[in-house]
Amino acid sequence: MIALRKGNAALSNCRKDLTTVQYDEENKWVVVVREDLSGAGALLVGNFRRREQKVRVNVPDGNWKLFGGEGEESVSGEGVVEMVIPAEGVYVYVRE
Repeated sequence: MIALRKGNAALSNCRKDLTTVQYDEENKWVVVVREDLSGAGALLVGNFRRREQKVRVNVPDGNWKLFGGEGEESVSGEGVVEMVIPAEGVYVYVRE
């Protein structure tokens, strides 16, 4: 994860104005999008429930690749995508 942070401009730029957060407190999920003016980006989808659940994610433009783990290997910025996130799981996608 440290290498990912250092290697992706969106995770190392400290630009809070280029960060968006969506969450659902009742259903216990969070989506964080970090972007950079270079076009790099990071998309984090977290599920805090003790069971898997579907999360509707508004994916920004671009091609996003999964960093480590299991899940959809890539998603395209085509608007809203429904992802199945495992119990207490997190998916991290990067756009470079």
